[in-house]
Amino acid sequence: MEELDEDTKQFQAVISRIQFDRLPRFALAIRERRQVQATLAQDQTSEVTCRVLSRPHFGTYHVVYMLQFSDGPQWAFRVPITGFPGEHNESAARSLHSEALTMRLAARETTIPVPLVHDFDTSLENELRVPFILMDFVGGKPCAKAWFDTSLEASDQEQLRARTLSDLANSMVQLNRFGFDTCGSPIYGEDGSIVDIDEGLPVYHDVDPSTDPKQSFLNTIDHQQPPSDSFSQGIRKLLRLFTEWLPQDTWEPGYVLTHPDLQFQNVVVAEDGAIVGLINWDGVATLPRHSGNERYPSWLTRDRDPTMYAYGDTLLDASEACKENSPEELSRYRAMYLGFLAKYLPEEAKRRATGRSLLLDNLSIAAGEAIFTDGIVLKIFEECVRARGEKLFGPRNKATVEPQSDGSAPSDGKEEDEESRRSDGLHDYEFLTELVDGEFDQVQLQKLKEGFDLLCHELDNIVPTLPIA
Repeated sequence: MEELDEDTKQFQAVISRIQFDRLPRFALAIRERRQVQATLAQDQTSEVTCRVLSRPHFGTYHVVYMLQFSDGPQWAFRVPITGFPGEHNESAARSLHSEALTMRLAARETTIPVPLVHDFDTSLENELRVPFILMDFVGGKPCAKAWFDTSLEASDQEQLRARTLSDLANSMVQLNRFGFDTCGSPIYGEDGSIVDIDEGLPVYHDVDPSTDPKQSFLNTIDHQQPPSDSFSQGIRKLLRLFTEWLPQDTWEPGYVLTHPDLQFQNVVVAEDGAIVGLINWDGVATLPRHSGNERYPSWLTRDRDPTMYAYGDTLLDASEACKENSPEELSRYRAMYLGFLAKYLPEEAKRRATGRSLLLDNLSIAAGEAIFTDGIVLKIFEECVRARGEKLFGPRNKATVEPQSDGSAPSDGKEEDEESRRSDGLHDYEFLTELVDGEFDQVQLQKLKEGFDLLCHELDNIVPTLPIA
């Protein structure tokens, strides 16, 4: 018996429930009922056949099977990993319902390229025995593959990337028409429009909601499991301080319908970089603009997350090393994205939300994902010091006066390398622990805040650019 691979093992509970023998007939019936065939006469429908391609596509939370019709069209049959008894619950059902109807809303009222949803079911009590979305398969290239296509000439690659960013900015701006007073999951009426907002965030979020964007952010920080050591407690206190120090106009009222995960894997492009599909709307919610539709796409902010950013990592092989942009490239593409937003959304105040999202997006990651907290907070700490233009924390005095463990003369500190000096200064363990104890130097803390203010000013004043035609 063939051994199952890891992905199949992970999804085996739901895969084993799918009625694959019924799926082709089910899809044919849906197709006929919705009359989506464009080239067949009504009396030819019975001649069309459908088959399920055997190799599935696995995501983090879903498995997708492709359906091939004999006359050409391809559909995707998407099932959540929780789609079996004991795991599928009301929250997961609501999330699937919101995802399907959000894609239909976007297809109906915008030009955002989303898959056409043919049918969906949020329950286990259907002919196929699993909750599902049945939609068009989006053909094209994964954005990452096109973005880092080393076979292209530099000018062609630049043109491709610019087209992708332009299309993305256009799509995100269109979501501004779906604005609300609270954050949460959209609730749809029978006519397919949003009639209310469920103030409990989607299935993959469990932070208490608030009508106050700033309080929502602070709630996320407080939701983290409290660390036991003083250093980590200091990091989290600094994270909260950074949030408190953000300019008040950061927290403009209102929430906007937002794609939940704007990463490479959820963007499908054509050969020229044009976006042909924004996929995976699972977890769609209304969020503040700065962390929602007007934030930078995540691949343009990777240099602000040291835990994930691998540019210049000598341990990577050549094929992996080329899948990161340099800090200079990312800075240039962020300015380009701002330029496209200025084209589609010319209001200066709205563009400020995007510039500041470079900071806010990573603060949000640090607040919501403990594994990234230390690296991101310390990176922002570095940026504050750089913006302030002077070293905030000098070497520890005791390092120059205490005797060595072997009784020799105290060190004058000259032999320390740069990393040691940064550790004694910027990343000072004592400062972070004193921050927890309330014994920190108020003057130094004020200097740090001044650096943070200057950093925000820098981000607000990034000059938008557009590629030269």
